[in-house]
Amino acid sequence: MVMRLMPVFLGFIVVGSAASADPPIGSRLGERLEKHQVRNEHDAAEAAHKLAGCILVKRGSAGRDLLSARSDEEVKRLRGMIGGAYECLVDLPGNDTVEAVSVSYPPDIVRGDIAEELLKRDRAAVAQLQPLPIQKSYARSWFAFTGRDTSVDEMADCVAETDPTGIMLLVDSDPTSGAETAAFSGLLPYMGPCLRAGTKLEGKREPLRAALAEALYQRLKNPGESLAGTRSKAPQAQAK
Repeated sequence: MVMRLMPVFLGFIVVGSAASADPPIGSRLGERLEKHQVRNEHDAAEAAHKLAGCILVKRGSAGRDLLSARSDEEVKRLRGMIGGAYECLVDLPGNDTVEAVSVSYPPDIVRGDIAEELLKRDRAAVAQLQPLPIQKSYARSWFAFTGRDTSVDEMADCVAETDPTGIMLLVDSDPTSGAETAAFSGLLPYMGPCLRAGTKLEGKREPLRAALAEALYQRLKNPGESLAGTRSKAPQAQAK
């Protein structure tokens, strides 16, 4: 299906063309637009990954720059650049009488999916990353712009330093597949020690996968980044 994408934050709107013929005389595009809820978790995750690849092709460096942005103003500007209508091949369930379908994705998922695409394009460099000893603190400037709970980004950053190969196995797996399940199982021994005291992870795999992928990408591109501070043991935060 040829998709015309219109990402809007908060949320990611995908507008897809299901028919290539000209609209009937007197019709309006709005009459052939429908909001689409992908109930199948695999289809939704797969479409989001294809969308990320399309962003990198259609919007040049904007996707890459979004992950490197370190100010609210710059993040907002780059989100605006990613927005707008453009065509991509994204396979979503549709109907030939509907001109367009819209699907929304939260910004943290989009960031993670873009990171996955960039990691795949730079896998030779990723392969050079070596496991590092676990540290007492993990504080990074990019945490402020992901939209995730800080404890999730801390954990993901810790895993990216201690098991980069495990995260890359996750990146190379298809969403909701047996390979993804196996990759998560392999990461569990690293995730536990990396969690802030009193914190537990809940929810679906997709947001966690996105956090791990972005953390590995950030390690690859910003190997020396570290901010002062220690992991707080007082808050009994719960990441969801």
